[in-house]
Amino acid sequence: MKILHLLRLGAFVAADKRLERKEIDLRKLEKEYEEEDDMELEDLDMWDERKPKQGMDTRKLDGRDHITTWSEAKKGQQLGMYVNTVPGLSEVELKNLFDLWQMNMINCCNFELTFLPLEEERMLVLLPDGKHLKDFGTMLRQDKNCLTFVVENTHMLCGGHPEWDPKRPGKNVEAMEKWDQYHKDKKIEDTKKKVEGWKESIPVENKDEL
Repeated sequence: MKILHLLRLGAFVAADKRLERKEIDLRKLEKEYEEEDDMELEDLDMWDERKPKQGMDTRKLDGRDHITTWSEAKKGQQLGMYVNTVPGLSEVELKNLFDLWQMNMINCCNFELTFLPLEEERMLVLLPDGKHLKDFGTMLRQDKNCLTFVVENTHMLCGGHPEWDPKRPGKNVEAMEKWDQYHKDKKIEDTKKKVEGWKESIPVENKDEL
């Protein structure tokens, strides 16, 4: 019904040359006809003010895996993320890889990705809705051509990363670096304590020799 009204209006505009195109607000007309057709609120575009906000489903959260939280927190919003592939893939291989990811997401979850190559091993991927992050991230983790994907400045590991562990899917580069630095600092501190212990056990007259 909405389309028929718009077609009739378009024909009227074409017939009357005195009516300028700038006077027609198609978005406003479309919104009015949607209201007349009693359009379902869930079918509205994500930027439509009438679309109800989606809250977080805490039952789907896993404290060991950040993407479960991000997927819930970003529901109803377009989400951009960086994906880093393993080194050495050609331009054709990268395109084929993205086509494969695109097909997987259409088949499993009925949505399309937007892909923008940035560097040799880096691409920007846009998800139409953040709620799809969990499904997309799960697929990337199973792909050995994917090294890491970046969300909220956190590099999550994929199947192509040497430190990837399917039993610990929430593992990320930043956490590993922090853990390594912690052990490095702890080793230095332990060494200092040992040195201080040795000094205390040495007679006073010999301490100046250290």
